Amino acid sequence: MLAAMLPRARRKRDKRDERLLTSRQAAERLGVKLETLYAYVARGLLRGVTKNGAGPQGRRYAEHELEGFLSRRRWSRRVVTSAVSSTDGGRLLYRGHDAVALAERASFEQVASLLWTGEVGRGEEWPEVAEEPIEAAVRAAKTVRGAPPLVAVQILVAALAVADETRTAIDAQSVRTTATRLITRLVAAFAAVRGTPIAASARGPMAARVLSALGGRPGTASNRITGRALVLSAEHELNASTFAARVAASTEADPYAVVGAGVATLSGPKHGGMTDRVDAIFRAPSSPEEEVPLGFGHPLYPDGDPRAPPLLAAARGAVERRSRALEALCARVDAMAARGRPAPTIDVGLVATSLALGLEPGLASVLFAFGRTAGWVAHAIEQYGTGELIRPRARYVGPALEEG
Repeated sequence: MLAAMLPRARRKRDKRDERLLTSRQAAERLGVKLETLYAYVARGLLRGVTKNGAGPQGRRYAEHELEGFLSRRRWSRRVVTSAVSSTDGGRLLYRGHDAVALAERASFEQVASLLWTGEVGRGEEWPEVAEEPIEAAVRAAKTVRGAPPLVAVQILVAALAVADETRTAIDAQSVRTTATRLITRLVAAFAAVRGTPIAASARGPMAARVLSALGGRPGTASNRITGRALVLSAEHELNASTFAARVAASTEADPYAVVGAGVATLSGPKHGGMTDRVDAIFRAPSSPEEEVPLGFGHPLYPDGDPRAPPLLAAARGAVERRSRALEALCARVDAMAARGRPAPTIDVGLVATSLALGLEPGLASVLFAFGRTAGWVAHAIEQYGTGELIRPRARYVGPALEEG
């Protein structure tokens, strides 16, 4: 049967090969000049069929091969374009708004609206969370007691998805509604996993909800510090976790899967896990003197990560929560500056925030994750709108085909 099928397949391929285009037609199909087309042939990227000893202009090109070449070139040259944020010029902009300035005057909810819609929100409170939708997720997360906090967050995101029957809708409005539900339930569920009554994490401003879920004591000053950290964590262009989230969105995976991909990637020690590493250093009895300590120097910001100074300033101002660890962190920041060494990154700023708020070890990265959900969702909305699959190509550098 297979043998009978092969001739038909071959005849179909031969018929397609007969659809040949002239050099000029092929160049027009590819959108290039004739000289560029000939260069592709010379480099072996295209095969031109030469008849009767004709030169380059007499070649003919199989239409299906040109289409395949176009597809390969489209993916190999793909650059993700985005209107969500920018890190150019040493500043972090959220849709054209300075993120540091936003952190001083806007709530997390308002900034999430900006990232998702292009308009700063009016300050409406997000929906209250009932216990029933999060119960199963909380039970699932409690099965891994003792695991790092970000692991609990990953489990909660996956488990919460099961309770949301409308999660597969990916039009912009539906995603915004789903995202609000996801974030509010995630924060309340994390509080429940930690054994904290969810009442304080189920209603009110998100900064207070998050602070309560992390075990902090909500109050005007503490809420302001937490809100600042959430806003400055919300988005940072195409970092590793956001790229993972966009790839997931490009497959039209639902928003929970998108956030799950983001959290999983954030947990790595070279990304959000760096926050945990910095946290551990400054909570240790004696922190090592490194030439360039972890959490200092950001490749995108030669003059310093703009997110760190406002977080450090807020932590320094929380005099009632000064601790040995926070004193050590501030002293290291000052010493690095005096020596002209690299400036602190957001990791140091988030750890300072965590110490100022009196949070337990490992929770600064969860604060980071809660904030970054807004950015992952913003990129998901943008990616869903393109309808494109992100599929980079690999440049093969392995062994050649072994003959025989």
